[in-house]
Amino acid sequence: MAVSPELEGLRRIAPSRFVSFSFPNPFLGHASDPYGDGGGSGGAGERLRVAVLDSPLPSPPVPGTAAMLVPAGRHRDWIFSTRAGHLHLLLSIQYSRLILVGPELYVPSPRVIPCIARPDPDPAHARLRPLLLALCPIAAFRDNAVPDVPLLTFQDDLLLLSPVKFVAGPVVGEMVVEDVAIDNAPGPAELHRRLRFKRMPCLVQTQVRLCRSPAAAAAASSSLVETLKGSGGFLQPDVGGSLVQPYLQAMVAGLAVIAPSIEESIQSGVRPRCLCAGVGGGSLPMSIRVGLQFNVLGVEADSVVLDVARNHFGLVEDEFLHVHVGDAIQMIEAQPEIKFSAVMVDLDSSDAMCGVSAPPLEMDPSTRG
Repeated sequence: MAVSPELEGLRRIAPSRFVSFSFPNPFLGHASDPYGDGGGSGGAGERLRVAVLDSPLPSPPVPGTAAMLVPAGRHRDWIFSTRAGHLHLLLSIQYSRLILVGPELYVPSPRVIPCIARPDPDPAHARLRPLLLALCPIAAFRDNAVPDVPLLTFQDDLLLLSPVKFVAGPVVGEMVVEDVAIDNAPGPAELHRRLRFKRMPCLVQTQVRLCRSPAAAAAASSSLVETLKGSGGFLQPDVGGSLVQPYLQAMVAGLAVIAPSIEESIQSGVRPRCLCAGVGGGSLPMSIRVGLQFNVLGVEADSVVLDVARNHFGLVEDEFLHVHVGDAIQMIEAQPEIKFSAVMVDLDSSDAMCGVSAPPLEMDPSTRG
């Protein structure tokens, strides 16, 4: 059987190489089929998508290979369908190659996706093993050893996932607004709205709690699935409420360092001023404006992100909260005379190799020429 040059090349590790191809579905008609009902989408079909990524990091003499079944219904999620998401998954494990196996990207996903963890050990592993061994580099078979290719399980804190809107901005590119049910055990599940960018799909840019509208409260017996299916009319962002993301909580808590100065400004009748470099969905500037009574200026590079913040996350501008489109770093450099009580930098790097860290390297003067 003829083998394409791309697949032939997989016999060796090549840093950062990414290959995806279609493969006959080995699970058809078998009890171990992880996509038997496709999470409500009707199954994966006769062929599966197989994606292979080699680590950009130096490979050991005997490189390790791992695999992962894409969670049912989430094959179109950018975490699993893009090179950037694949890279994040690979960098989080100690392997030289990661193989993702899931439905083809044209297979539809359900409106509300149940996020169910695969069993451990996974009965699907045995039917995948011949394919996984064939995709191991030659070096893994040193001394006639048969490599172990573990089938990893993806787990996060989601119970349900429901995409609300996909849009594209001129700076950040494609983005998605999604409503999710969060596992908050031992407490009850929480409903959140999130914003993610395709360029960094594993990083949640903004996350806010959702509260039930009066109409939803009247139908409080509705299940989480029913609530998310009708989220357009039943759920609304908890504007100005407590911050959900821990790093934002830490940023706001850091204002305690300048508490005496803030108190002095308030007592003199002058609101303290805060610059938010990066607005995202607006949860940070709204929290500082509403909770701390600051005068807030938000600077966001992408106009579409601001539209999303206004339309889906409850960002409301008033005399004490102004936002505009621009480059916050350039503004700080060009107008050093502007005085603020605090500057909040909520910017992430567009380089997936930097991981989910902020602020970007551009904010460090030592990294610039």
